[in-house]
Amino acid sequence: MKLLYLASHVTMEYDELSLFSALGIDCFSVGAYIDPQNPIQINRKPLGILPKPELINNFKSLNPKYQLGSGDCKLSKELVKDFDVVFVSHNITYVKKNWDVLKDKFCIWRTFGQGGAGYEQFINTLRPNFKIVRTSPKELLRPKNIGADAIIRASCDPEEFKDWNGSKLEVLTAQKHMQTIPWNTDFVFYEEVTRPFARTLMGLNNQKTPFAVSNLSYEELLQRYRDARVYYSSCSKAGHYTYTFMEAWMTGTPVVTIGPDRGDAHYPSFEQHELIENGVTGFWSDDKKTLQGHIRELLDNEQLAAQISAMGRKRAIELFGFDNIKQEWKEFFQNYGLL
Repeated sequence: MKLLYLASHVTMEYDELSLFSALGIDCFSVGAYIDPQNPIQINRKPLGILPKPELINNFKSLNPKYQLGSGDCKLSKELVKDFDVVFVSHNITYVKKNWDVLKDKFCIWRTFGQGGAGYEQFINTLRPNFKIVRTSPKELLRPKNIGADAIIRASCDPEEFKDWNGSKLEVLTAQKHMQTIPWNTDFVFYEEVTRPFARTLMGLNNQKTPFAVSNLSYEELLQRYRDARVYYSSCSKAGHYTYTFMEAWMTGTPVVTIGPDRGDAHYPSFEQHELIENGVTGFWSDDKKTLQGHIRELLDNEQLAAQISAMGRKRAIELFGFDNIKQEWKEFFQNYGLL
């Protein structure tokens, strides 16, 4: 089976290409991993997938000025002819620009909680040609959603996200654009909650935040998760959970997060608090003082932090672990006779 991956989210691209390759699927991506052994961005490592020079040259000749992940690219019949599956990660611009060359393929629309009703309505016009795979059952609560053929969560590898030690008594958060789009990230509340504590904000475009760091390598990112005593997870409206929430939780970093009142945008979609058993696998609340109390308790009580770490990591692996999600994708592809 050959799969053309139309990427929009670098982290998800890395993880899903890893999953599909582990299933024996021959993948080619037009994202950061167009050359899998020389990724364009540094926040993930190279993949052990052989590059396809002919396809790379074909795509680049069609798109000499292509902006990574924008979807505003040209695909040709020659480029797509040998692929069994076209996998559209979120960005429907790929489809709008290239439907004439994609319409005879088995197409998958992979959503991750962004895009709104306009995305749903557009894909609905092509619905017989698309299988829809969502990252959360909460997406089915979106206005004007058009259903799902499968719900398969995002994933990350427990063999990479592990070995928490909690040696640094700080509150860590990883999220880009926190201060530039505060209505989307709940930045003001995050800043108020974490103000009494030592804290670090990781992620791009946080230059206005004095306690932020950017441009970390993948190994530096992993080590920051391991060292932090507490991870505070905000939101990215209208997403259901952030990728960094999943990564920190799987590492074993004790997670503190917001609840439904702060997490929901215009419809009930946020679910980080629903995944956590409060006081067992992490903590959540919509109240600032309550959240600060949980953070202070984790910073002061090493034994409690270790208990929350172990239980949180166990639950994260159950929900998002590489092997479990790989099996779900395997069953999905087998159901349609593709594997």
